[in-house]
Amino acid sequence: MSSRRRVAPTQLSVVVPLAAAGAPRRPGRLRAACLRPATAICFALTAGPMKTSVHLLDDDGFGAFLTSWQTYAFGAGGVRAALLPEHAL
Repeated sequence: MSSRRRVAPTQLSVVVPLAAAGAPRRPGRLRAACLRPATAICFALTAGPMKTSVHLLDDDGFGAFLTSWQTYAFGAGGVRAALLPEHAL
């Protein structure tokens, strides 16, 4: 297993506790301080699958783009990364 594949679970193990610590409904600095790095990590996790799926679209066409897991991974990651800053407010 390459080192690139081990990075995502490690980053996710940081995102989940940060998001959970910032989950209480009390607004404040602690909540924002937990959700900001979680959001940044989610956006970083979105970049890799997006790059790969765009290369698939360019090289192999629209069918390969729609049937690759990377397309759906960056879609789900993008939604998650877009929703976290809203909860930080």
